[in-house]
Amino acid sequence: MLKNTAIKALLYSSLIIINYYTGHPIFAQWYLVNSGTMENLNSMYGSYGYVIVAGNNGTVIESIDSGKTWLAFQKFTNANLNYILKDGLKIFIVGDSGTCFRSTNGGDSWMQLNTNTSKKLNCAFFGGTRVYIVGDDGLILGSTNNGNSFTIRESNTTANLYYGVAGYMIVGANGTVLKSNNGGSTWYNINLGINSDLFFISSGYRYISGKDGTLLHNASDTTWNIIKTNTNETIYGITITGGSPYSIFYSCLSNGKILKSINGGDFLLQNIPGAGRISVIHFFTQYSGILISDNGKIFKNVSENYFATPKKIDVNTIATYFRNNGNFNRNPFTGNTGFEWPKGENKFARYSSGYGSEQLLITTHLSQFRILHMNICPAIQIPRVNPMARILYTEHIN
Repeated sequence: MLKNTAIKALLYSSLIIINYYTGHPIFAQWYLVNSGTMENLNSMYGSYGYVIVAGNNGTVIESIDSGKTWLAFQKFTNANLNYILKDGLKIFIVGDSGTCFRSTNGGDSWMQLNTNTSKKLNCAFFGGTRVYIVGDDGLILGSTNNGNSFTIRESNTTANLYYGVAGYMIVGANGTVLKSNNGGSTWYNINLGINSDLFFISSGYRYISGKDGTLLHNASDTTWNIIKTNTNETIYGITITGGSPYSIFYSCLSNGKILKSINGGDFLLQNIPGAGRISVIHFFTQYSGILISDNGKIFKNVSENYFATPKKIDVNTIATYFRNNGNFNRNPFTGNTGFEWPKGENKFARYSSGYGSEQLLITTHLSQFRILHMNICPAIQIPRVNPMARILYTEHIN
């Protein structure tokens, strides 16, 4: 929680700006919840308030309340489970020694599938109506019948393959990147000129991450820009939450750390006390997240609690109950679709979020103002384009 002293400045008369400094999610803390297991947790799927997690020694647990409480599935294997893939009631889980299980009823029952391999399976993904699995030693398995049978697809590599996504792109050891233009029937190598092991590629293959702090952004299929992360730790995965221009970029690291950025380029390193390797971060909303780690540790993002607390702000007879998650309501409510405030004065309220700061703006020249987010918390500048726009009131609230 950032601490700020009260500052009041009375200038001119066309703009009211109120800064409400609170816990922006990029600074939010994480708290440990009881998962009911001590096994390393490797993969997670989440949708709305439902979460299912797979881990070592056959661990599969689920939550229906956004990760606050957990229940274990009845154990159906002792294998380490490395990845969970879910679509509706259909679930695939893959793991060590060629392990693959499928459920068609949301996990009520499981069927072991024959992969005809004893190699470690690292990831599964859908490609249209097909299912693909990638594993060690360049293994790519494909199924056209919902996993009833798998055939080997030629990868033209012996590198371990760690992750794949719909759109037919796979990443793996020693900088390996594979792509298919024919639905996964054949694969070719894309040379990015790096040798680091690559563990993750995002949906739509916008980002690739891996060992030694490797983070790449897609400029084209063959051109990737290196993003400087200022860390040498392995980046196991990436999650982007929120909408532009307030999206937050999270990266999972080894040794209990996450990297965060509000602009995809300037990173803050946050330590999660008690966490080990962080394998996955998932957000249900921009302010409610969950991450999984080794030794059965699951952490939730506490910002969902204090971001919901309203604050009444009353300045110059204009009042609102302002929540710093982007919501504010005029008191009394008027129903103005454009949120004209006060009504009849051609002034319109707008909400913006900053790097650790929240603001409510009222101006007659809003279209000619722009919010500029600075990279050093908590500085925020509002460039004035229209010289007629003036600041009337500023208040920083602890």
